[in-house]
Amino acid sequence: MPPVNPDEYGRALMERAGEAQRLLRAEVRAPDWEPQPNRCHENVTIWCESNQGYVPVRGWLFFDLPGLPHARFVAHSAVRTPDGQLYDITPSNAMQEYPFLEAQLSEEDFADLVEGQGRGQLDPRKPYA
Repeated sequence: MPPVNPDEYGRALMERAGEAQRLLRAEVRAPDWEPQPNRCHENVTIWCESNQGYVPVRGWLFFDLPGLPHARFVAHSAVRTPDGQLYDITPSNAMQEYPFLEAQLSEEDFADLVEGQGRGQLDPRKPYA
């Protein structure tokens, strides 16, 4: 399968931006581990590998950026609990919470886009700008 085209994918995210929702926050830890700030992908992978029934959800935090012709999507990972709830387990000092949009990509495609292609941030043009 060819790699994800970041420009086309960014436009597709922009079309779905209305689906983004704020994540619930959860403080989690294990006896020998606790999530680290700015390590969301690693935190989620470790938690889900250690806790049966929890699933990593890769996606993007959505920043509308008023006054600018583009929006910003920043790669982020969350956890889906066995009952279907989505939680952000990564500690944050952000001044506000930003809505999260599921990537709708396979783990492999998401990893290739974010890590392989170095596209942890996408800035698609707003259709309404």
